[in-house]
Amino acid sequence: MRAKYLQLFLLIGLSACQTSDQSAQDQFRHFDAPGTAYQGSSFNTVWDIVSVGEYTTLPQVEVTPESLKRRRLLTDLTSKNGFLRASSRTLDVPHDYAENDWDRYVHPNGICVAGHWIIDKQETNGATQPENLSGFFAQGSKGLIIGRISTEGASVSNRDTKSLSLVGKIFPTLDNNQTVKTANFITQDDLGGRSPSEGIDGVLTVADVSMRNAPDVSVLKRIESGGHAGLLSFIATKKVFEHVDLETTVRQLYQISEAGLKPGVKGVAPKFLQIRYAGQRPEFANDPTLDDFRLWVKHHIQNYKPLIFDISVSNKGTIKKIAQSDETGTSLPGNQQKKLKAVAVQGLEWSPPIGKPVFDQSIASSGCDHRIHFQHPPWRDNLNNPLTATQRDPESMFLIK
Repeated sequence: MRAKYLQLFLLIGLSACQTSDQSAQDQFRHFDAPGTAYQGSSFNTVWDIVSVGEYTTLPQVEVTPESLKRRRLLTDLTSKNGFLRASSRTLDVPHDYAENDWDRYVHPNGICVAGHWIIDKQETNGATQPENLSGFFAQGSKGLIIGRISTEGASVSNRDTKSLSLVGKIFPTLDNNQTVKTANFITQDDLGGRSPSEGIDGVLTVADVSMRNAPDVSVLKRIESGGHAGLLSFIATKKVFEHVDLETTVRQLYQISEAGLKPGVKGVAPKFLQIRYAGQRPEFANDPTLDDFRLWVKHHIQNYKPLIFDISVSNKGTIKKIAQSDETGTSLPGNQQKKLKAVAVQGLEWSPPIGKPVFDQSIASSGCDHRIHFQHPPWRDNLNNPLTATQRDPESMFLIK
């Protein structure tokens, strides 16, 4: 497996070089509190952290072959690999924020939003039984939430191919000052990106995509939209994720189903979650002055109305890995094209919306991009059994088989 990706790496002409980022392997140490277990956070504490360093001019962090080469993401699969350590810590560390800044490798450009998480419906179409779900999937659940909307890679334009993501941190309380253990979720549109032609009049906004905890992966879109940099970031991400978790494209939902439960009470979580814009696409959606998705989100909340998404769930669906066709139009040789696998979740049957996150605050800031932390729930063989969670070696960060 490792040799396959190194071979592909060599094909496109990048050579290994020494990293100048001395802090890469150490940048997550400030999450650690030796001997101190995670106790949770209050909404106000985390939002205060998020609000540090509000931008007057929005930055745009680039992802290039040179930046990937400088960080040795493709050639150094050891504990010195900052991305490997970052990915492992993201799975292992439940803390809600860091005490000082750190860089995001995959989603550097984002905007944070805040409001309420509300589950208020019971309808079902046979895809799942929402009334049987537990924790903050259960009917009547209402808590606080902080989210981050971002794009994978460097693109921020609503007129570029990109992959939009919404990650969320649910506080199982309505008291802004109460310290609670949070529940995190990760959703994203197609990991390969989606073309603006799939929007309206060449514009693709957060109102036009479905973000899921098990997104499709269209590798060819990543190559076409990002060129070698897009392909390299995809390979680096995939290679690292394969070593730190059992499933690379699915983020399970048990943290939500176990939020607020009493000790010893078993959670019941759905397999799949979809978050999609609620209501009609706003009239300002194609406004060229709001081409940056962060400006679009900020304008929606501040000048239009709260940003509301529908929550749907499902227990029906099968993850399929599909070999790519030779007819890709890329510069990669055919035998290498065949080695790249697309991923699709087939046979999904979504419940009618069971609730919504309602975001009425937003901020683009250094605290949002560099300090808030959303834990990726480690994979469990049995979704509702914590004893089956993935284990990693604390030194190498690799999976313990």
